[in-house]
Amino acid sequence: MTVRKDGQAKVWLVLASLIMIFAGMSGILSNTLGVFFSAMVEDMGFRTGDLSVYYMIKSLVGAAAVTAVTRLFVEKNGKQVLLVTEILFIASFAVLAFFDHLWQWYLAAVVSGIGGSCYLVAVSIVINNWFVKRRGLALGLTMSSSGIAGALLSPVFSRMIGAVGWRQSVLITSAVCAVLILVPTMFLFQVSPQESGLQPYGAEEAPVSEEVHTEGVSRFVPGFVFAIVAVAMLLPGTLVNFTAQMPIYALSLGYTLEAGAVFTSYCMIGNVVGKLLLGVISDRIGIYRTTEIFLLAVLASMILFRFAQSSLTALNLAAVLFGAEYAIYVNSQPLVLLDIYGPEAYKLRLSRLQSVLGFIGAFVAVIVPYIYDFTGSFNLFFSGGIVFCIIAFALFIYLDLRSRRNTYAGSVQ
Repeated sequence: MTVRKDGQAKVWLVLASLIMIFAGMSGILSNTLGVFFSAMVEDMGFRTGDLSVYYMIKSLVGAAAVTAVTRLFVEKNGKQVLLVTEILFIASFAVLAFFDHLWQWYLAAVVSGIGGSCYLVAVSIVINNWFVKRRGLALGLTMSSSGIAGALLSPVFSRMIGAVGWRQSVLITSAVCAVLILVPTMFLFQVSPQESGLQPYGAEEAPVSEEVHTEGVSRFVPGFVFAIVAVAMLLPGTLVNFTAQMPIYALSLGYTLEAGAVFTSYCMIGNVVGKLLLGVISDRIGIYRTTEIFLLAVLASMILFRFAQSSLTALNLAAVLFGAEYAIYVNSQPLVLLDIYGPEAYKLRLSRLQSVLGFIGAFVAVIVPYIYDFTGSFNLFFSGGIVFCIIAFALFIYLDLRSRRNTYAGSVQ
């Protein structure tokens, strides 16, 4: 089967829908939530820690729901499942405008956890369904949209809250996201090209070796391999929680709060650029070697944060390099699992990996600030990060060698 001319256009329309969905779900409703919560804390008189429990509840519920919701997405009508979860996610944000009691935020967190449990896995699955060629680029473009949306809209939302208040701002933002997310899902989104009698983009150009390695639907993969992938992702993944602590880190070194804000901005630049670069580079040299390069960038950031604290220039560079962590955490997961398990089996394993990382991440987010509270610095965190990156690097070398061995053997695992 060849790709029709209208099929070429359909590929990019589907990609556009994924970019809009991810920008709305992750970039706006997730990444800018702190802007709204700051105003809520000030207006409602909540303690910051009490409202932060919202994040833990949301993460734990999302981790518990992701496998079941992903199974529904894969085995039932994926478009309808995604629409329902999107509506739940948007509605759980919109109703915050009407709340007055803390327990209501906690209840909304439960709904938000369910609604937001599937979109990252769903977007990754659809990209892998539609792209053989330039798969990494498509993934990079989609995932980077969240950082771009968050960076551009956070100051806009701050000004809007100052002008009309946080309650009206929540409702306006919800309406905008409903259009940005639901409209492309209804009219542009499609789970797989086969639904329209099409092939994935670049399928006719895929080399024989790649087809052998990625198109088998029944592969025997030892159970310990998933454990290795989980650990390799989890170790650097725990470091992402440091981003929220960058302003406190700057103050602890005697710098200003503005310097900490600059660290965060540089980190977001590294986030966006890193996701794009990881996608482009992985298309050329493979996901394992690319992830190893990005792990070295994160390792360098940990070393600079730990040992170059007297140099503001070095710390700014460290913040940019640290942004590579987001690319590893988001982009590498689906591509690694796709390579190991094939186009069918990887889907539920991706949801299980998300569940594991979500559960552990919910608690790590609380542990990281306590390291500073008990030790007076983040040096223990950075030392642990150096060790974590080295271990993860070694694990990815193993996965890389294993993948190349199986590819060159031309055998189905």
